[in-house]
Amino acid sequence: MTLEELLKSDKTTQINWLKNKQPDTDLVEIFVRSWEEPLGCYYNTDATSFDDMVSYPDAYDLGWALQERIPEISDNRAISINDGAVLNAQEKSATRDIALEKEMESLGGSFCSGYFDTWNKDTQLFVAFEGPSLGQGGINYQFERIFRSKEAAIEHFKSKGDHWVDEYL
Repeated sequence: MTLEELLKSDKTTQINWLKNKQPDTDLVEIFVRSWEEPLGCYYNTDATSFDDMVSYPDAYDLGWALQERIPEISDNRAISINDGAVLNAQEKSATRDIALEKEMESLGGSFCSGYFDTWNKDTQLFVAFEGPSLGQGGINYQFERIFRSKEAAIEHFKSKGDHWVDEYL
């Protein structure tokens, strides 16, 4: 198999390549190594939180929260928003940011990490993993795929979410 074929292959082929590369290595050892190079974490805006904030603005004091972000919102407008007024584009955007921050506070992102492996004496590849936090139980990493570089893995993960946080550890 060529390097290009490996990089384009599916996850099963890539994980089998990792196992066959070192026959004494099992999947547990491969997954333990997933912690070696922390990359970051991506978050997606929780659509349910956003919809709830828009549907029940008084429950979230949304008008006052928006006023903190957009100082030109008057007290009367903040009260109107809390009473259910229709949001303009700027207010909707700020509400999405608030929903995203709530998601980030709850550790609801997908954590990304990996390790370097050798293709040949001149070429290192990056083996990437991602998974949700288990709280104090760690991160439930799953194999994502093999990349040509750590930077390529980061770009891949950045494209999967609404917000990226570098090296969370």
